[in-house]
Amino acid sequence: DQAHCLKCQAVLKVQETVHGVAGGKMPNGLPRQAGEVSTFKHSAGSAMESESGVCSKSPTGSHHWKFGKCEFCGKAEGKLAKGAGVAANPGGAGGCDAGGKC
Repeated sequence: DQAHCLKCQAVLKVQETVHGVAGGKMPNGLPRQAGEVSTFKHSAGSAMESESGVCSKSPTGSHHWKFGKCEFCGKAEGKLAKGAGVAANPGGAGGCDAGGKC
């Protein structure tokens, strides 16, 4: 798969496949069953809760992450987004020959 500039058709980025796994197979090498929509399954009631870090408002003293933020102080969970492809249209270092940016 290749990402192209919409103006000049220059190839900006190349990767093995859109999903990062060749041949439509799961990481364990087995293909998905017909009709499966998710490779990694969790129970319907799972909120993907976890605890880490230090939170002054939590009774246990650590952040209680639920749906991407701390339940007690509201701080967002996650890391700073860095690297190619993490921002929708960050702009390039150089311009496009057809005008604008690639």
